[in-house]
Amino acid sequence: MGVLEAAVVSEMKSPGGLGAPKANPAASLPGGGETVTPVPPAPRPSLFARIFVPGEPRAQGSKRGFVVKGRAVLVESAKGLGPWRADIKKAASEVDFYIASGPVSVSLGFILPRPRTASKKLTGFALASKRPDIDKLTRAVLDALTGVWMKDDSQVVELHATKEVAMAIERPGVIIEVMPLSLSRLTQDMSSQ
Repeated sequence: MGVLEAAVVSEMKSPGGLGAPKANPAASLPGGGETVTPVPPAPRPSLFARIFVPGEPRAQGSKRGFVVKGRAVLVESAKGLGPWRADIKKAASEVDFYIASGPVSVSLGFILPRPRTASKKLTGFALASKRPDIDKLTRAVLDALTGVWMKDDSQVVELHATKEVAMAIERPGVIIEVMPLSLSRLTQDMSSQ
């Protein structure tokens, strides 16, 4: 049983269950009686996480190497990659979600900026079949989520990624969904019935 499952199960097994009113000893009445005030349930981790991170998706590609004072130094060759990963980390850290161990399912929907030559009319979506490569876009997101939503991106055993061009009124960015694989399989089984 994973940490996330353990937290949910332990809360459900607690006396009174989820969100049950608890006695408030500080509010004792003069005659020895106590008042019962409802206490909101303690925040618990989400079973899955979904966010949209606005901005131009950046690919994590090759590194450039050079020598400084006799030491090899590797630098990301993609411009704007550092701020893009920082935006993803910041948005992800605002969601109470973490999978410490076990398999993870990830879904990524990249929305790339419209080319300046594209029509300004409202049109349907178009798949982006040009650069940047979807695997390099994915690598940047998974590296940004490591240590925030999952211990390591090697936990990802199921991955779905799409890449499309933004419609005229749509903002570029990425939609990120992450869940434990056991929950992913359960939702697939329920939707096929």
